[in-house]
Amino acid sequence: MKMTQINKTHRSMNGLKEMEEGVWKYKNVKILYTPSEKYPDMVWIEKGPAKMKSIIDRRYITLDKAIIAVDVQGAENLIRGGKREAIRELQELGLSSSMSPEEIAANPQVDILG
Repeated sequence: MKMTQINKTHRSMNGLKEMEEGVWKYKNVKILYTPSEKYPDMVWIEKGPAKMKSIIDRRYITLDKAIIAVDVQGAENLIRGGKREAIRELQELGLSSSMSPEEIAANPQVDILG
């Protein structure tokens, strides 16, 4: 795949915007075209939001692989956020993961029978 002939093969490449030649923006992540002799389609994730810090300054063989990495990191962030939300909701109900089954059953907000 040549830099000027990008095929939108990955289904989420629809959000990809070419800022200038060799520079793309995808989900607020800046991706630069950095070819080498061995990998002529190599790209580099230059910067992005703090929640994407684990993929910043990483190189990928193709633009497709970089976009997949951004999507995977975004999904992992959502999963992590969902866990925190569930824990917070349980704490609001007076439940915690350190409670024994007896303590949970004694909680007046828990209806064991359903």
